[in-house]
Amino acid sequence: MFGDGNNIFAAAIYGGFDPISFVLQYGLVTYGEARSTVGTVAPTNDDTEHFIYAGVDITAVDNLLLDAYFGAYNAAEFADSWFVGADVGYTVKSVTFKLGLEYGAGASYNYDDNYYKTGDSGAGLWIVPSISVAW
Repeated sequence: MFGDGNNIFAAAIYGGFDPISFVLQYGLVTYGEARSTVGTVAPTNDDTEHFIYAGVDITAVDNLLLDAYFGAYNAAEFADSWFVGADVGYTVKSVTFKLGLEYGAGASYNYDDNYYKTGDSGAGLWIVPSISVAW
């Protein structure tokens, strides 16, 4: 779409008020190289994934964050890539450490590898750690 390599475009909307905030995110990933898909080869420069994410954050106690979210790693293949999760986090200065659980048909960021290499959607329950930095 944008060139010969792999391309990522993402946009997010953040909002809310104390103690609740929300985020809506959309991302588009295009692949400029062929990828195998369970015995076939995906078309070059025509393979796209539409990532969607919606989450709600609650910070009822200073620096302690509770986060609930859902979405899909590839909206076009929603049945094979949806997820829902929740995590708890703690913020130190501008760094937030989170640990949570995620469940779905395409659970975890391994969705691409599982789906495109083996045909397995990656369904199941996953432990999801994360670190984010605000500036």
